[in-house]
Formats: sequence, structure tokens, C-alpha cells
Amino acid sequence: MRDTDIEYEIEIERCAEYILEHKSGWTQFTRWYTEEKGIGHSKANRMWKRAMAKVSEVMDDTIKSHVDRAMIELENLKGRARQENDRRTELEAIKYQAKISGVEIDRQQIDVKIESVNLKWGDDREIN
Repeated sequence: MRDTDIEYEIEIERCAEYILEHKSGWTQFTRWYTEEKGIGHSKANRMWKRAMAKVSEVMDDTIKSHVDRAMIELENLKGRARQENDRRTELEAIKYQAKISGVEIDRQQIDVKIESVNLKWGDDREIN
């Protein structure tokens, strides 16, 4: 990478930090960035897009970290419940692990309506 590429990446990170620290929206950010840099609105908008991509990347990493931590805690809880022969807690831990990982299957209510059943016996009698 050239120095200018590195400087540009540092600038994107600085803008992402500004967005996170100030809970900045598009209007606030572009106003701040145009005033600070003395640039046009379209350049500020491009920096907003790049900085928000960085913010999204950071948020995705944070969320993944929280999910991983929750799964480890549930695994530990499941192990303790198994040792203590607490089947209810163990099943709840399994249920929450499935929910977090997205493999939970919701119960579906299935209604079956039978309007009529015709049974024929060998001697032509019908039972309704």
C-alpha cells in the first residue's frame, strides 16, 4: 500500500469513530466533514458511505463476539445442568442455543378437519 492509501484508510477510521462517538447521522456527519475539510457535499457523502461500511464491519464483529460469548455461557450452563441431572435447565439451554444459531423450529398448529369418512365393508354396508 502506498502512503496515500494508508492515510486514506486512517481517515476512514477517524470518520467512523466520529460517527460512533457522536451517534452521528448523515446530515450531521456531512455538515461536520464539509466544514472540517473544506470540501464539497458529494465528497463528504462518499466518505460517509465508506465510514458507514467500516462502522457496519465493527458492529458485525461486536455482534459476533456477543453471540459467541452467549453460546459459550449456554454450553457451560448445559454442562453444569447435565452434571446436576437438571434435565429442564439442560433442555432450556439447548433451546436457546438453537434459537441463537437460527435452527429453532417453531411449533406449528396443524388443524385437521374431517368432514366425512365413508367406510365400505365387504357386504356393501356403508358407515358414515
